[in-house]
Amino acid sequence: MKLTKVEFEGSVEEFKHSGVVGLFGGQAHAGGASSEKKLNDTAVDEEQEPIEPAEAVRHMLQRLPMRDSLRELFIALKDGPLSLADIVAKTGWDSRKLRGVIGGLGRRAHGTPEILRAGLEGNSSAVLKWEQLGSDGGYGLQPHAAEALKQEGII
Repeated sequence: MKLTKVEFEGSVEEFKHSGVVGLFGGQAHAGGASSEKKLNDTAVDEEQEPIEPAEAVRHMLQRLPMRDSLRELFIALKDGPLSLADIVAKTGWDSRKLRGVIGGLGRRAHGTPEILRAGLEGNSSAVLKWEQLGSDGGYGLQPHAAEALKQEGII
């Protein structure tokens, strides 16, 4: 299935009651600051106990089925940080696919409430760390992410 464009004409109340919202797995959101909750809101509940970073990453890994490309990225980085060029060479991807995989990782982290409860950023830096490697930059695994990936048998 391919969905390229959705237009809805009507009021916020009509949208809320249209049944369309259920297709996206969340609640309606009008975009205003006064709305109670946004789609995929991952705000930290102040009453919840903090969670260890490795455990938060494990929750993130288990939350959705993992795409093969994300698994390939983790395996490529298991022995240490690599430059962007080395990641591209090791995986056989082009730089656009690499950016897409990292973006998908960021969305996965953002959608995992435990990531924020652990005090991690809700993006790819919860798992990857940017490093300067000679004259190039690249990525390595955060220590807590490497621990979680080993516990899950991914690397």
